[in-house]
Amino acid sequence: MSIELVHPNGEEFHLSDVGWRAVLRLARRYGWEPAGRTEEMGSFSREEAEGFAEAVERGLAEASVLPKPTRREVEEMSEEEALPYVFSGRSEGHWRGLTAFCRRGGFAVRSSRRGG
Repeated sequence: MSIELVHPNGEEFHLSDVGWRAVLRLARRYGWEPAGRTEEMGSFSREEAEGFAEAVERGLAEASVLPKPTRREVEEMSEEEALPYVFSGRSEGHWRGLTAFCRRGGFAVRSSRRGG
């Protein structure tokens, strides 16, 4: 399963279901709240999308300065400790694309059978 984020003009951003859940957790860690609804909301208003982008960018800023952990360090980390590392390195560009997408306005969240 994957997630499609779709602007009213038809522009889309695709990510895996696992990636979507992880970025929601990262955004919450950095101050985003899902506007009184569950994280499984079907859409984000322009304001919600902007707040989400800001929180994700704060998380990306932390992730970009983290030292690269050893394999053993990663294995010993809790899921919460390891979360910022998901957004560093080679995947950082993908997540920066997500924040740029969010800053262009509100969007719908849809499940898809396509890969993320």
